Amino acid sequence: MHKQLSRSRILLYSAELLVILLLLPGCFQKPVQTAVFGNTEFTRQAGSSASSDTKRYVSAGMELRPGVYQIMIESSLQDGQLCKAVLACEDKPFRSLRGNGIQLWAGREHAAFRYYVCDRLQDVVVRLNFDGGDISAVREVQIYRTGAGNRILLTLFLICAGVFNGLLRFRRRIREGRVTVKRQIAFFSLAGVTALAFFPFLTDYMILGTDSAGYLLRIQDLTGEGISVRQCLTEGLLPLYLPALFGRIGFSAMASYKLAVLFSISLAVWGTYYALYHCVQTDGNTREYAALLGAAVYALLPWSLRLLYQEGAWGRYLIFAALPLLCISLRELLPGRNPAGHRLRGLGVGILCIALIFQGCLLDRSLSCAVSQNIFSRWLPLLLCLTASAAVCILYSRTRKHQSALLFTALLVLLIAAVYCVNKIVFYSDVYYLYSTEPLLSGI
Repeated sequence: MHKQLSRSRILLYSAELLVILLLLPGCFQKPVQTAVFGNTEFTRQAGSSASSDTKRYVSAGMELRPGVYQIMIESSLQDGQLCKAVLACEDKPFRSLRGNGIQLWAGREHAAFRYYVCDRLQDVVVRLNFDGGDISAVREVQIYRTGAGNRILLTLFLICAGVFNGLLRFRRRIREGRVTVKRQIAFFSLAGVTALAFFPFLTDYMILGTDSAGYLLRIQDLTGEGISVRQCLTEGLLPLYLPALFGRIGFSAMASYKLAVLFSISLAVWGTYYALYHCVQTDGNTREYAALLGAAVYALLPWSLRLLYQEGAWGRYLIFAALPLLCISLRELLPGRNPAGHRLRGLGVGILCIALIFQGCLLDRSLSCAVSQNIFSRWLPLLLCLTASAAVCILYSRTRKHQSALLFTALLVLLIAAVYCVNKIVFYSDVYYLYSTEPLLSGI
């Protein structure tokens, strides 16, 4: 039985390595020019009046294969003139051409933007909409097919392969009897809590809270190397290098921000579970459910969802996510409670959490629109969330009778509150929506 499993793992790892080797060469390929259009190759689109201030021009049709394309425009617009450039295809299949275009103005002589093509398309055109100008203000439009599509596919494959291999290893540990039933329930419940907290971002658009646009602009600037290291240190932008890394790979700013939010939610849920599990002084059977209940309370309380979606304060949410791990790491530093190896590990985790919280404070201060808000009212909800999570965890661990009823009731009430908040955020709130044409997993 074990030999058969070993062969299966060898075949799986060989197949994964083969896919990586097939995708890897395309990740480093140089951009290949697909088309070039001079200003004389654009034609005035029918239906636009010659006397109107708004003029529309289109290029000749071209064929595009699936991949990520970079459109580079050289222009010489004068003051008061604007131009919106997009790729368009009249007969495109649903969600096959993804991109937002770009706005050109005076002084912006060289501009570049991306489009994601998810199917083989015919008759794709470059469309230029002028407000107060004409086609003579655009010198040339160049279109390149880049290797970003392969990099995106390779990144997604590595993530999916890592998750799949981790689940297979978890399954083997279950079959070997090394994982208890309660720990299995805790593991899949934590995964469900993470998915529920991240659910409003599983869309083709993005919910813009008060500060979300600022984070998207900073991610775009870091992706294009528009911010100095000194500015990153003083404004707390170092955590934004995580989404900027995805942007360098080829993901859109929206998709990069969503992946960073998923990381912070996972840190909040699983970090709180780990902290509460090591703080509860009771038997192992009770510790699992008590830590699970406390982590669910911490991540799904209305304030935490409001902080992430309606306020869009990702910097403050990083503080919210790292605080439980900081508390448990400081507890492990107490002399006499743990061996030297555990104290050293707690010191390392504590330093990382302190650095993350410090950068989160600077990031929230530099990007938040509510800097005039009273500091007590800004940070009191965070302490209340932590207190409520610990209180529910302790209440469950101290209850000897009707533990199942208490757990079921608490999770049911929490689930109803979380679903209500998510539904309000997605459908009924007054937050702004960016109906971006770029999908969550851009480029596939």
